[in-house]
Amino acid sequence: MNRSRVRFHLKKKRAFTPLPTKAPCWAEEAWKERTMRRLLCQKESRRLLQRSFSSSVVCCRPEEVRGVVRDYGVAYVSDVLDTTSSALLAAELLPRIEAMLEARVPLGIGSRGGFHELTQRSPGRYDMPAELSLERTLDPDRKLRSLAVAALGGDTVPAELAFVGVVVSEPGADAQRWHVDSLHSSAEDGQPPNLVNVFVPLGVEDVLRAAAGPTEFALGSHKLTNHHHSATFGEEIAYQDPRNSPAMLAAPTSTFAPTRWTPRDALVFDDRTLHRGGANRSTHRRFVAYFSYRRSDFEASTHFEAFRSLPKFLAEAPEIASKVRDEFPGLVRKKTGGGTKCVVVADGAGGSQVHESVLDAVRDAMVPTANVGGRYDASLKVGQIVREGRRAFADFFNADDDATIVFGANATTLNVHLANALFFGKRTSSPSFFTTTSQPNSKTPPNVVLSALEHDSNLGLWATFAERAGMEVRVAPVDSFGAVVDAATMVEMIDGGTVVACVGLASNGIGSLNDEATKAVCEAAKAYGAVSFVDAVHSAPHARLDVKDLDCDFCVCSPYKFFGPHVGVLYGRRALLEALSPDKLVVSDGGLPSEENCYMSKWETGTAQFEAIAGATAAVDYLAGLGTRFGGLDPKPNPKLLSLRTHLPPDPLSADVPTPPSFSRLLSEDQVVTRRQLLDAGYAAIAFHEDKLKRRFLKGANAIPKLKVLGHADAENVANRTSTFAVTVDGVPYDALVAELNDNHDIALTGGTHYCTFWEDLFQVPGAARLSFLHYNTLDEIDAVLDALETASNSAFLRESLQRWP
Repeated sequence: MNRSRVRFHLKKKRAFTPLPTKAPCWAEEAWKERTMRRLLCQKESRRLLQRSFSSSVVCCRPEEVRGVVRDYGVAYVSDVLDTTSSALLAAELLPRIEAMLEARVPLGIGSRGGFHELTQRSPGRYDMPAELSLERTLDPDRKLRSLAVAALGGDTVPAELAFVGVVVSEPGADAQRWHVDSLHSSAEDGQPPNLVNVFVPLGVEDVLRAAAGPTEFALGSHKLTNHHHSATFGEEIAYQDPRNSPAMLAAPTSTFAPTRWTPRDALVFDDRTLHRGGANRSTHRRFVAYFSYRRSDFEASTHFEAFRSLPKFLAEAPEIASKVRDEFPGLVRKKTGGGTKCVVVADGAGGSQVHESVLDAVRDAMVPTANVGGRYDASLKVGQIVREGRRAFADFFNADDDATIVFGANATTLNVHLANALFFGKRTSSPSFFTTTSQPNSKTPPNVVLSALEHDSNLGLWATFAERAGMEVRVAPVDSFGAVVDAATMVEMIDGGTVVACVGLASNGIGSLNDEATKAVCEAAKAYGAVSFVDAVHSAPHARLDVKDLDCDFCVCSPYKFFGPHVGVLYGRRALLEALSPDKLVVSDGGLPSEENCYMSKWETGTAQFEAIAGATAAVDYLAGLGTRFGGLDPKPNPKLLSLRTHLPPDPLSADVPTPPSFSRLLSEDQVVTRRQLLDAGYAAIAFHEDKLKRRFLKGANAIPKLKVLGHADAENVANRTSTFAVTVDGVPYDALVAELNDNHDIALTGGTHYCTFWEDLFQVPGAARLSFLHYNTLDEIDAVLDALETASNSAFLRESLQRWP
């Protein structure tokens, strides 16, 4: 199973707006009384139930769950809950679920963004998110969690509750098609699950009978790789497709479904197991609560439920590179001697090619040219460019406040500006989360915590400023595999004296993703009152940014890495931006963007690069447009409302456009899709394509003698890296390798340190050749690069390179 896919799936697919009004207390009390009466289990029913399953291989005692789930993928356990515990669950969940159904509250699955129901659940079925008070349901959770711990591998494996929900099927609902809840690959065959689900029926009837359509499982299917031909995501793999059936599996299997199921019993299953909900032929709704437990170290990235229409996505996403290439003028280079020659542009980490819409936006911003502050049309247009730029990047960072966006010359310049303000600038106030330098009696020396894996603008620069300020510099090592930040050590380095902790979301040198480490560092910094700074320059072209999820204080990116112009953009927590005093002109405004200061920020020195801001905004909109073109998301045609910000005054240039009201993240058919949702879908399409590029490259590179990929090189587990690869060939200097690929194979790449300092310590090399692919690169280009690398690894080239490059 691709470890990148499941946890986001659990977090995001079922996001929903809580019920606006709680069910009336009298209704809840009535439910409790009626449920308690219905859940009084009859001894005869229990005796018949046990007899009916006595011969089934999956019926077991709690202590047998681990072995049964390991062997068959599902376990049925009787009498897990007592009458009181089952009644508590029903009383906690059912009133709210029924009230949601009656109120027709939009669901976070199926109806979200118009994602048609067939790809999610069969018509007449609802996957209802549920809020559970663990104080009131502590006993049921404890009992169900013990089963999950066993299924995940034993008592030594911590299990975290990832999600709680209720599956509802209406009378007459057809059976689901066979499906699995996540992908898995051959690398995980025979391994314990990363996530298990525990199903418990809720007490609408004393016993959930077969007519209501209990869930059916294909025994042993969790051991079979993807149930089909490959580990590639597709509708024939996951969710509902006619070809998903036990008959299509690679080995014979039998099925299991409980025919009589009481609210005291639990079904525990590996989420890789093929299953389906049965047809509801009864006269009442079927309610089954499910509890999803995951391993605490289970990593997350993305999941296909960010897409609106799975069939459309599958039809369009594979063609993304071929369809967008003509929109990037820089992908074709003129050669001497006449004619044109296609070049494999494999230097995305050094800077992406610019999209044609960006070029148009830059030109339009400069003709006519002006500055802010005037009442004439050209000046008003520039003001609008700045406002829209802040809105676009607030969406890009997933920030609620446009005023938290700062534009600068580049990421490094913004880092310098911020570091100077943090270490040497005056503070207009002392926010509670920035306390280190305001605590002179701190028992630990002032310090900064950095990572050895960083670009030097996020390592050497901060270290230099800290040393100037007389602070201790602490540098966390890289893990034993030389791939990612050693998060545990870095977190341990953070203490009461830490002023700032800096970490990168991804390594521009070797392509490693550090999202989990970044979250851990930000959390630790917040706990100690330190400032957290995240370098997202390399991750931004590959994965969506979310400062809310990171809970960071600052985050920086560079639009020229994601198809825009050379400019830097910084997100900062508003309280810190207000509290700190950066260097600026005396006569310039000292506040954050507002109508009074023409929406300029005290953090922006001198005249802004208005044309670059316009181009960067166009780059964001290009990425959002991918959500429509390739991500399956169809926005309503009202682009002026794509950015739903309400805290800034109305725009004088578009007074006829009403300011949108508070906007639910849940969409119905008549609602406008937000730019953030378009970005989510666009990045999902990018990830889908780049995953294929990564797998193709790593599989080929690992087969080439003497070629080494530094960092993560597992072709079956590409979720922990970007499509940037640092490579070396034994016996070949990196500059010789770069020259060979540049001059003789028309591959554009670079070699060297790439502004990183870890090469000698981690890999015992002075640098490396770096190949970095983006979504406009094709699989054919990957093959061309692999062919060139194979040529460079042969003995003839080795001898020649040693002669030319001593």
